[in-house]
Amino acid sequence: MNPGEVDRAGLLSEVSDTVARICELLDECDGYGYDTYDTRVGPLYLYLLRTRGQSRVSGLLLRFLYALELISPIAYRRIRGIPPTWDPMGNSYRAGIQLSLYQVDKDRRRLEAARDILDRIEKCAVGEAPSRGFALGFPCITGSNMLWSTSTPVAHYSVRVARKFLIWERVVGDGRYNGALSEVVSFLTQVLPWVRREACLGVGYTPDDPLQVINIWADVASFLSSYGLHYGAGEYRQRCLKLMESVLHHQAPDGSWPYFAAWEGKPGGEDNSHTAMVLGGLADICACYPKDTREVLLPALERGAKRWIEMFFDPASGRHWNLVNRPNQVSTVCLGDTLYAIHRLLRPEVGLDDTLRNFLQGLADKVVLWSLRNLRLKNGRFCERSLPFRKYSVRSVRSFDGLVGDSLALYLAERNAGAGAILWTV
Repeated sequence: MNPGEVDRAGLLSEVSDTVARICELLDECDGYGYDTYDTRVGPLYLYLLRTRGQSRVSGLLLRFLYALELISPIAYRRIRGIPPTWDPMGNSYRAGIQLSLYQVDKDRRRLEAARDILDRIEKCAVGEAPSRGFALGFPCITGSNMLWSTSTPVAHYSVRVARKFLIWERVVGDGRYNGALSEVVSFLTQVLPWVRREACLGVGYTPDDPLQVINIWADVASFLSSYGLHYGAGEYRQRCLKLMESVLHHQAPDGSWPYFAAWEGKPGGEDNSHTAMVLGGLADICACYPKDTREVLLPALERGAKRWIEMFFDPASGRHWNLVNRPNQVSTVCLGDTLYAIHRLLRPEVGLDDTLRNFLQGLADKVVLWSLRNLRLKNGRFCERSLPFRKYSVRSVRSFDGLVGDSLALYLAERNAGAGAILWTV
């Protein structure tokens, strides 16, 4: 074995054991957990958000609360009276684990487990029928300083939940979730705020929050493309292509993407997780509409993927980080979004250069191995955030254990399932 190469057989065995342990842990708590952002509630937060521009003290206190929110143990949430919640998106990852592993072992008990979770998620749909989506399982104040309630459907969460419904329909094809998928598509296209500005078409985060974020454009377009391809629904094609053009319009000359649309005027530079979402979304569009998009998308994807690696990865070790200027702070959510993006980029329908495809495949192996060594805790769970002096952990189904389990199961399935597996979307 050459220096720096990964013992893939041994790694796959370890990943299999890790995914099984994560499933046990998530089943033990029945999918209930906490989250990074569930502490962003209450009158103190709202007051500090209103006054931080006028008061230096308010700004300092708000920064302190943000820091505490990111590192707080479960005990802090209990002191504040914040209960664990059953989050629809987090639990969709549990279903995703079972659907991916079914591709490998064809154990129909996995389909039964996935169906039970998806049925439970379907009952969590919010909004007005026939245009419903999915919300966070807990209220929180977001980066746009709005309180997102559990009754307001959100673009990103609706898309991630609906992807699992779509995978079920591609794998099983019994029409069980056709209605839920149709409602999500109606929510995305008819209820979310769509805007045209600076030659761009954009779509907002929620019906109440028109904030324009680049990865949301890519996420919505990729799902509508995947849905349209599966159901032969060509009416969404032009909208997807216009969103794609808007994403490409915001790509910097070095290949990176900002977080916010140019006209939002908000600070928020590149980060690993959201760049991965953009790359994966564009790869979906390329796979669904290759004749319409490959010529323009391939250069953007290849330039973007190379810049993504330069900014957020050590290719030799597989170490990864979320913010360009903080390479010693690791966020576990990046592991999940990295594996999703690489999986989607590697599909032959996308048509990436073979050299880049091989590099990304090797990078995925190293990222997984490094993460197992550095982010996994002794009990089999994964930490939320790894800092040079400590690892912080919250029992999270949404962003950590569920997301990691789902992405590792997808990685495992991709390496084992062989040609013809229905693994093209996540």
